[in-house]
Amino acid sequence: MTDRQVLISLIAQRLNTGLNHPGDPARNIPARPIALPFGKTAGMSEEMSELVSNSVTMIAEAIVYLIETDGATELIPREEARAMRDAVSEGVPEGPFVPLLCRCDRKRERPLAMLTMNSTEAIIIDGPTLLRGLRKRKIECPHEMVQS
Repeated sequence: MTDRQVLISLIAQRLNTGLNHPGDPARNIPARPIALPFGKTAGMSEEMSELVSNSVTMIAEAIVYLIETDGATELIPREEARAMRDAVSEGVPEGPFVPLLCRCDRKRERPLAMLTMNSTEAIIIDGPTLLRGLRKRKIECPHEMVQS
């Protein structure tokens, strides 16, 4: 079963058994269950019960589809997302390298640092190394190296 199918099954199950609303602690609204009519198939004919069950599955599929399309969200398991974050933050720099320049360096000859572009969404750096390197430079332009 794919991750998407697992999610659809979970939503369909909760539509049958009831959903839990998280509440709103900021407004002093407690969490509470929301009972839905889909799980009440006792006394229904087998055909009607199957129709309700299929409808619940279709609603679950539609919810997942809505999240993936109009919600522009990719649904991946939490552990896979953690592994991807760890790989990005701990990975070996691959490049491309982009110079970090001050506007006083009009010829672009004296970069203050070189940043590795691993992603278009974020630049992840080794903060202590960057700060130590910048501390070795004068604050005033043109940011020459300070003699220790």
